[in-house]
Amino acid sequence: MKKSTLTAGILAVLLAGCGGGSSTECREGELRCRADVLEACSGGAFVVQEDCAASGKTCQAPVGAQPACVAPACNEGELRCRADVLEACSGGAFVVQEDCAASGKTCQAPVGAQPACVAPGCNEGELRCRADVLEVCSGGAFAMREDCAASGKTCQAPVGAQPACVAPGCNEGELRCRADVLEV
Repeated sequence: MKKSTLTAGILAVLLAGCGGGSSTECREGELRCRADVLEACSGGAFVVQEDCAASGKTCQAPVGAQPACVAPACNEGELRCRADVLEACSGGAFVVQEDCAASGKTCQAPVGAQPACVAPGCNEGELRCRADVLEVCSGGAFAMREDCAASGKTCQAPVGAQPACVAPGCNEGELRCRADVLEV
């Protein structure tokens, strides 16, 4: 009896050492960070869900929130355009500073300048004549569409009609001289 009690005691100690304390056991769907790798519990064990570092992110497990791959922090006061929304870095994260589209503007980030909400200089597709150049509005600014003079035409913007490159001609009732003859 003494021998069986001793064997049972040793067996109990060994089983206790092998049981429930394993670091690989988890609850289904549970997430954790392991260095910069986001792992999810599947089938009672953690498996790689996303390698955060591969996409330039870090794995973060904030208190009271689910672990996740997070983009690197920004510099305080840094501005950026995200579609037509101007965002500013505050507290290490980008937050909306202004919804440019809500005020009819676009968010523009010119090279060498700070991003900003900018009112369009023209309406998309709008045409205008600038000397003998026909211009079209694209992206809030006018750009050359056609150099009328290069094809022997003039740029004309008649009232109530679209500006266009027009070949020279005559108007009803216009007079001109051809040699010594007056033509109508």
